[in-house]
Amino acid sequence: MDINHYISSGVLESYVYGLLPEDEVAEVEAIAQQYPEVREIVEDLQLQKEEFVKCYAVTPPPEIKARLMLIIRNESTPEGELALPQELRLNNPVPQPLLTTPAVKMKAVTGKKQERIWKIIAAAVIGILIISAGINFFLATDSKDYKARYERLIASQKKIDENKNLESNQTASVQESDEDKKLLKDPNVIWIKASGYGPHPDGAVTIGWNKASKEVYLVNWRLPIPPEDKQYHLRTITDGKPADAGILVITPSSNGKIQHLKTTTIPQSFVVTLEPIGSKGANGKTEIYQVAEMNL
Repeated sequence: MDINHYISSGVLESYVYGLLPEDEVAEVEAIAQQYPEVREIVEDLQLQKEEFVKCYAVTPPPEIKARLMLIIRNESTPEGELALPQELRLNNPVPQPLLTTPAVKMKAVTGKKQERIWKIIAAAVIGILIISAGINFFLATDSKDYKARYERLIASQKKIDENKNLESNQTASVQESDEDKKLLKDPNVIWIKASGYGPHPDGAVTIGWNKASKEVYLVNWRLPIPPEDKQYHLRTITDGKPADAGILVITPSSNGKIQHLKTTTIPQSFVVTLEPIGSKGANGKTEIYQVAEMNL
């Protein structure tokens, strides 16, 4: 049995609102006992119906009761018909002369009344189903929105965890050198994390600049090993003019360690590039990997 097709067919909604014949009611109840997901949806629909009734229940005005009692007492009279709204009146509200076969006449009138009652019930049920469908639509929309928010939250938390791991690894790596360990707490050193660029979206290095000595430092975390004919450069940009800050040593043993590079006056930004060995940053041969803004 295709249970998903059965759920989406609308038979469960008809069951909850009492629109199914007895044999189909028994079938739905049997399937609900067999499939927990069907039983759960039926229970949810019943709760929705109860909540809807509670939310939109309105206490009728006191005069409604008197009017209904008047209609009931004068059900087969012109006064009773005139008390009804126009759309609920019989086709012939004016009483007709009695026929010689009153039983047949009473049967015809009863049939019209029953037809009218069923029309009223059907209209009410259809209205409830339309409102229920609207509620389900908005619930489904909210569910998708919450799912998107949850996925964004997970991605954000993952990024935070990665940054914490980087900081933890950085602290552990510089314990080998007391001098480098002091650099992390030196108030003259400004540390910034670089951002990935273009096809290299992940941040992979941390860059430091010493305001006192003007020396530049770099810690590599995730830069890939360069090809044999290429090497990484750190270049600074100040007032639109690039300058070479040094060649990076990228090996498995150098990851997580502070590299001491060249000195530079107040830099505005740093760029990590991959270039052919001996290159001076010629156009068309330089690939940018990382970018960091100093923002002094």
